[in-house]
Amino acid sequence: MFYKLTKVGNSIGITIPKKLLKLFKLELGEEVMLEPDMENRTITIKPVSVAEEEVNKSVKEGMDDFVKRYPTALKNLSKR
Repeated sequence: MFYKLTKVGNSIGITIPKKLLKLFKLELGEEVMLEPDMENRTITIKPVSVAEEEVNKSVKEGMDDFVKRYPTALKNLSKR
């Protein structure tokens, strides 16, 4: 599918066909996150709820790794 960029106020936009909105359960006014991939010159659009789940998972994995790497330091900090 090819779509043309159009002027929207002082910005440039692109329309998303109703078929795709329905397929991905997106609605008018819903917030989405745009993830640019500069290397491949692509943009991924994700509903905020999906993006937040991915961020929360990433943060949890980072915290788990931190706890495993520095148990002694965390134990000492807890005593202060």
